[in-house]
Amino acid sequence: MQPLIHKASLTELFVDPHRLGLMPGDIAHLKAEDDGSVTVYHEKCSGLPFGFGKPGLRRIGKLGPKATALILPALASCAQLRVRIADVEFAHINPTGSCSVSISVWGHPSDLDPELATD
Repeated sequence: MQPLIHKASLTELFVDPHRLGLMPGDIAHLKAEDDGSVTVYHEKCSGLPFGFGKPGLRRIGKLGPKATALILPALASCAQLRVRIADVEFAHINPTGSCSVSISVWGHPSDLDPELATD
């Protein structure tokens, strides 16, 4: 696997990352929506003792247009992607006064453009 997106900021946040407890390195998932956007979900532990139960997914935000255009072909082909929270800036330390969340995406470059797949 290689980095496909080193660091992409989410353009639209649906939750407060501080309240959700987002941390760099947390597992995230991508989902292509019907309107052509890509939504990012955070994988939350079940909260049950000893690791019982299934992890839950919480919608945290949307990718920007450039990152969406880059990653949509990989999502359409159901490629194996490794998505992690890369950076979280909370409102009280961000100069703009708003929260920001960035993700990184790892996978195979041939998943981005089917013409590159020569295997």
